[in-house]
Amino acid sequence: MDTLICMECSSNSAARVFVEDAGSGSLWGVSLGTTSRCVAVGPFLVIGCTPTRAENIMESAPGGGSQWKSVDDTPGVTQMTHDQAIFFGYGQMDE
Repeated sequence: MDTLICMECSSNSAARVFVEDAGSGSLWGVSLGTTSRCVAVGPFLVIGCTPTRAENIMESAPGGGSQWKSVDDTPGVTQMTHDQAIFFGYGQMDE
């Protein structure tokens, strides 16, 4: 997994619906393969996947790729900075 993409949805529940849809193995007609991961963080949908798959997902999503934020070459857990670890840990906490 080299790329993280994030889209703000209309609500927390909308983000969770997209995660449930992704559980079927595809999202907006794009196969997620076996290594892609998807999570809802409040109203945000975050997907970790290959760069090519990220591009396909962003282009296939309703409204195209304009509403997405993309981060390439994401660090692994062992390469995280303190700030990255804080935000990662915060995301793991119950709301």
